[in-house]
Amino acid sequence: MDMLGTAQIAAAHLKDWCQLAQGLHARYLIDDFEAGARFLVDIGEVGTELGHHPRVTMDAGHVDLKLVSDDAIYREGETEYIVQWVTQKDLDLAQRFHLEVYVTPEVAPQRIAAAVAAGGTVVDDGQAPSLVVIADQDGNRGAVCAPAPAASMRD
Repeated sequence: MDMLGTAQIAAAHLKDWCQLAQGLHARYLIDDFEAGARFLVDIGEVGTELGHHPRVTMDAGHVDLKLVSDDAIYREGETEYIVQWVTQKDLDLAQRFHLEVYVTPEVAPQRIAAAVAAGGTVVDDGQAPSLVVIADQDGNRGAVCAPAPAASMRD
């Protein structure tokens, strides 16, 4: 797969990721080891779905992710080299990561109000009450998800 240039990576407008050297990096804060382990399970499922996994480092308070492809192709004239670099696979996986909080429909308005009171803003409520996208002061996005109860889905 072709390696991507800095301009192509920047054009993807990745909010939680930054390009450092040959890879994309993100740090997610966690409360404890158990929360980090659950987060890694979710990451593994998304990676398996796309056939590409990040490199992971977990510490007491954070999970660091690095996305880089081992099979990127660099071309110099007629010669091709296989290198570690960011490819479209990495961008596709990075765009799949965002935080979602699942709550009951009764609790969702309280969670959204608490996020706004803490300085967040509602970015998209077009699918409310089942999905509301919120951003913090730095532009990091997450979603409050309140799936409809099973009984109302049958109606």
